[in-house]
Amino acid sequence: MKKERAKENIAGPFYAVAMEYDCACGLPEGEAPDLIRMSELRGYQSYFYKQPESPEEISRAIHAINICPIHDLRYGGQDPEIIKRVDPSQSDFRITENGVVVVNEWST
Repeated sequence: MKKERAKENIAGPFYAVAMEYDCACGLPEGEAPDLIRMSELRGYQSYFYKQPESPEEISRAIHAINICPIHDLRYGGQDPEIIKRVDPSQSDFRITENGVVVVNEWST
């Protein structure tokens, strides 16, 4: 089943999945406050209000995805170096044994 992006996200490969509510733990926002915010209008939904650009921002975005306890943050891009660093269950793509980037089965 394909994941629906939260409407608050800015366009780009890093995103939050649309949910009715979030746990409001603040971990992702604490890790990347310059990239991720919490919407008070939709059950404290986390979302990316800015896409990471620098290597440091990318690292913080990846860490925020990996520490999110309810797994609503994701990477939807096809950069193999980023895919390798993101929890496999939190990426829209995966890398095959042959090194080819392919869509994860759940999103077809």
